[in-house]
Amino acid sequence: MEFNFQYLLSHFELRELKSEADLTDHLALRRKIYQKEYSEEYLDNKYDLLPSDWKANLIGVFSEGRQIATIRVVRRQVNTAIEKQLASINHKFGLGIKPDMSDSLPTEYAFDIKSGNNLHFRDATVELSRVAVSDEFRGLGLCRFAMLAAIGISILDNAKYCLYSCSTNAVKYHADLLPMMAGIYAEQNDNGYPGFKFPTSSAAVLSEIHSMSQKHINRAILAGIVCRYGIDVLGDHFSEKTGKAEPGSKAHLAEYNAVSA
Repeated sequence: MEFNFQYLLSHFELRELKSEADLTDHLALRRKIYQKEYSEEYLDNKYDLLPSDWKANLIGVFSEGRQIATIRVVRRQVNTAIEKQLASINHKFGLGIKPDMSDSLPTEYAFDIKSGNNLHFRDATVELSRVAVSDEFRGLGLCRFAMLAAIGISILDNAKYCLYSCSTNAVKYHADLLPMMAGIYAEQNDNGYPGFKFPTSSAAVLSEIHSMSQKHINRAILAGIVCRYGIDVLGDHFSEKTGKAEPGSKAHLAEYNAVSA
């Protein structure tokens, strides 16, 4: 899927979330989207707070201060930068979620992932999950934009492999960005992680980050830097540079104006 990366980078804000208010909005948006799309498998959770969120970098995409898309990067250890904020949300809303302190990633609960070539990938793997985009902002490429930011954050933190799960029908849409590695086998078992039961139509994909195209890697690193440090780190002339339209920018601008009117 092609989209206007520079346009999205200059018109939407990427942010690695830290404040309790941003985290609460993030969880509420996830719940709204996931409850609608996975109504039969979704286990009701008022704010979609999951045990594995304590091990995640939670990322938001913002439009005029409003969080309109989400993604997270789950690791194998607790994220101490948001540990207290999540505990506060858990207590404030009486959610009763018990943090997952194990060294397993969410998809590893539901899939047996094996390497046929004795690849030792486990310690260098992170998981991308919980991608959600508000209905009125769909069609702009924000799902892929959020994925690039999450991959960029992972690169900054020296991860080598990304694990993700999605429907079997959706695998093809991400294959150009994060293709399944050769010699990797993922077999679904009967388990799910607490708070979510994987649909039987799910697939798990393990991808090597540096097998992406150079174009995707460059965009991911740029998005990751902006997400972590803010767009100002790119310098005063960034808006001038991004103002030089990529192909199709006028169509994207018209579409954006239409959905945000």
